[in-house]
Amino acid sequence: RAHMEGTSFAIPINRVREIMTDLANGREIHHGYLGLGLATCTPDWARRNNADLKEGSSTIPEVYGAIVHKVFPRTPAENGGLKENDIITSIGEHKVKSAED
Repeated sequence: RAHMEGTSFAIPINRVREIMTDLANGREIHHGYLGLGLATCTPDWARRNNADLKEGSSTIPEVYGAIVHKVFPRTPAENGGLKENDIITSIGEHKVKSAED
């Protein structure tokens, strides 16, 4: 399908149990969709990648967070201004240390 690369369908078992209960009780289930692909960024990963950069390329900050590797068109992520290679280190007061956060 178009625009589905990098999409994950894995659901943690605890969330499945919650959904099963909600469905059994006749409730609707809503899932958020941002429209982006993320990878975990660590200082070590950034240093390794920065060592291989071509001249004129931007360096990756040596921080913990999530690096945006894909922004799908016409999605909340694009509408919100996220760009490829952005590093997300926090959302509100919540620190982001990996793509899973």
